[in-house]
Amino acid sequence: MKYCAYFFVIIILLFSLSNNALCSYGKYWIFFKDKPQYNSQETPALSKRALIRRAKTLAATTITDHYDVPISPAYLERLDRMGIEPIQQSRWLNSVSAHLTTAQITLLKSQSWIIDVRPVQQFHPYPVKTVAPSATKLSASQTLEDEYGSSLNQNYQIRVTDAHQMGITGLDVLIGVLDTGFRYKQHEAFARLKVIAEYDFINKDSNTDNQESNNDISSQRNHGTNVLSVLGGYKYGKLIGPAYDAQFLLAKTEDDRSETIAEEDYWVAGLEWMEAQGVDVVSSSLGYNDWYQYSDMDGNTAITTKAADIAARKGVVVVNSMGNERSNSWKYMIAPADGDSVISVGGVNSSGQLNSFSSRGPTFDGRIKPDVVAMGSGVYAARASGDADYSFVQGTSFSAPLVAGVAGLILSAHPELTPMQVRDALRKTASRADDPNNDYGWGIVNAVEALYYHGLFFSNLPEIEKGNNRYTIKTNIFSKLNIPEDSVRFYYSFDENKYNSVQMQKTDIDHQYQTIIPTPKGNFVLSFYITATDESGARKTHPYDAPSSHFSFQSDDTTVTPPDNDTTHPEKFVLYANYPNPFNSKTTIKYELYQPNSVTLSMYNISGQLVKTIVNEFQTANTYLFHWNGTNNNGLPVTSGVYIFSLNVGTFHETQKLLLLR
Repeated sequence: MKYCAYFFVIIILLFSLSNNALCSYGKYWIFFKDKPQYNSQETPALSKRALIRRAKTLAATTITDHYDVPISPAYLERLDRMGIEPIQQSRWLNSVSAHLTTAQITLLKSQSWIIDVRPVQQFHPYPVKTVAPSATKLSASQTLEDEYGSSLNQNYQIRVTDAHQMGITGLDVLIGVLDTGFRYKQHEAFARLKVIAEYDFINKDSNTDNQESNNDISSQRNHGTNVLSVLGGYKYGKLIGPAYDAQFLLAKTEDDRSETIAEEDYWVAGLEWMEAQGVDVVSSSLGYNDWYQYSDMDGNTAITTKAADIAARKGVVVVNSMGNERSNSWKYMIAPADGDSVISVGGVNSSGQLNSFSSRGPTFDGRIKPDVVAMGSGVYAARASGDADYSFVQGTSFSAPLVAGVAGLILSAHPELTPMQVRDALRKTASRADDPNNDYGWGIVNAVEALYYHGLFFSNLPEIEKGNNRYTIKTNIFSKLNIPEDSVRFYYSFDENKYNSVQMQKTDIDHQYQTIIPTPKGNFVLSFYITATDESGARKTHPYDAPSSHFSFQSDDTTVTPPDNDTTHPEKFVLYANYPNPFNSKTTIKYELYQPNSVTLSMYNISGQLVKTIVNEFQTANTYLFHWNGTNNNGLPVTSGVYIFSLNVGTFHETQKLLLLR
């Protein structure tokens, strides 16, 4: 807290007292008594992806609920009249954080509309320690050594290398990382990283890297860069993260300046933002225990723990490090690792022995913690100091992203799973699943067995091979049970209306099936999905929600396009170019709305005459796809030529051209 910076030295080194004893100005949570009444018709600003993910854990009538209702504007106005400016707002917790004087605290506690005022809990971040490589070299093939480089041990120990060989790389999973900052735009380990959005909650801007204008110190981005690389980095021959094909949301929530300490209100704000964007997995290598007692580690008291449990209730897998407190007087996990719905991760070395610093369980109410463990020492990571710098680091900060990456692999293979089902897959296939304890939890993660735990699954993307007037489509299908060959079916269509079905044939390669599809002349888009059933009778589709969604590829192409999956809530109005273009039967038009509005999407000929009104309605904030089949408002086909489609949203107006070929 910058207003008490000079007192912290005294507190930490001399008295070990609460800063309230010496400061009359501190950072506090203000909890309100109630909220405006929930109205299901007033849907909050959630991405389509968030709504789909929530549907896995919530009934249709509770996809949105009272947690989504904003704080009462009347209460915010009252704070303003008191001269109190909120720093962060939490709709989930119905609270704000703010700097308060002693007099303001006394006044707030006397108000009937305030139920509690308490300090924002804090944590002194652990400095990243550079250490020697792991003494134990795991017995992997030379091919794997060539591919994974110095990151082989951390991946091989938890069988991530095998999962990658099976074609499971985290595709179509959205992972959020809460940390100190990230230098990802320049470092070679992040050349293929797909960052969907980022936000700095400390300085309130969309840049999570260091910024001189914000007085960031050089080390600010170090920890977050390390963590992100362990989870999702990719540089062949040097470092590969478990979920390198995932998409990412980045939140800068911790201030690393020496005169300040990490504060939980930024963490909560970051988590709420990620959930609304549709995040599937959140990886956090942070924790909070200043002024908490061990008795508060009961899964129901700490603010971050409460927020993490709400996120899990809404379908988010939350993975958090246990902390490095074992050799300190505290010894135990730090919040939110005590959460029942949080997957808490401890650390081991490359030989599988517990790290001496890895925090222990149980929670105060007697639950086993950690949940699982992964390498926490001798972990190879990218460094923010240069574009090609790496080092070995230690701490449970680095075991957590390894497990978060495996959680991403599980969801990549089984998108339908809930957070508790992902936790079960991790726990019940780990090395000590039959005898968990408060040192190792359920043991060292086993990515392959975790993938198999919930039954039959497919590799992430089918492969396409082009031949003479035909395409060969191949996919890998995995199950511990036999898969009857006649149960593997390939459904395909050239117009997305009527799907034809053929049986796929087993090839000479283990787990691989293929089919050959003759293709029509000219331009086309082939849409397809695959189904299979093993001896358990469980039928799976790929994509998992087919035929509502499907894979596709275009003529003269061998690149498979995954199902369109809206990733984030749009931040502006956008009209995209249509695809395919040119076209001869049907083309797709995509646009994004960042706020609700009246929308008109129209098609005009080159002379400016209206051909067809495709959309004319009020729409909520979202991403939209519409098809045009080359007909006019009367349903009659129009002639070949150039056409213009126009999007009008309030005062926003945008046009694009397309070419129809008959």
